[in-house]
Amino acid sequence: MNEKFPISVIVITLNEEANIERCLRSVSWADEIIIVDSFSEDTTLAIAGRFTDKIFQRRFTDYGEQKNYALSKATHSWVLSIDADEVVPEELAAEIRETIGTGTAAAGYCIKRQSFIFGTRFRFAGMQDDKPLRLFRKENGAFVQPIHEFVEIKGTRGMLKNVLHHYSSATLSAYFRKMDHYTDMEAEFLRKKGYRLKFIDFFLKPLYMFGYLYFFRMGFRDGYEGFIYCIFASWYVFMKYSKYRELR
Repeated sequence: MNEKFPISVIVITLNEEANIERCLRSVSWADEIIIVDSFSEDTTLAIAGRFTDKIFQRRFTDYGEQKNYALSKATHSWVLSIDADEVVPEELAAEIRETIGTGTAAAGYCIKRQSFIFGTRFRFAGMQDDKPLRLFRKENGAFVQPIHEFVEIKGTRGMLKNVLHHYSSATLSAYFRKMDHYTDMEAEFLRKKGYRLKFIDFFLKPLYMFGYLYFFRMGFRDGYEGFIYCIFASWYVFMKYSKYRELR
């Protein structure tokens, strides 16, 4: 479409050459696309430059701060926050434009995510509840928490019908790299809070995570990939507490 829609899309990046073109092409209808990059060493910036000239570089501190910095650069009242490995399908894009265009009174909207992990579409393993708030009025929202950040909104919230596609960790190697990075941050987060380690952190909590996702949240219905994901989710819990113990 030739006419751009008055909304700011914010994306943070670091070495996302495999994902960023697909992501930005899906939001090319937006009037403003803001990239905050953590000094990528691949072709991320060259690719992003084909879609926007609003590219800022900032040393990474944590996810919440990085996204709030991107939010501060937005010039439109409505903001759509997406990750570099996410895609806005045409149906969702049309719904966003229609929702904002009607002069809605809601301050923000949750959007259900459809995740593809290890190249497989996940329908269970906890993904049923994945409905982050991503579309919101700039003056009503801000990101909180350094990791697993989310938008804290002032005002009413709604739910969009169409889904956001999330292409996370196409390979086991990619998943391990992401898990290593996230558990480093989790351990540091625990250190800053002064968390007191307990016996259950190393044994019961990882076991509970596997049982909860695989059985209660029906991860077994996602097949072999679902089993692997639930095993890794359990390992994630064990690793974050083990890394925290190492920090101490």
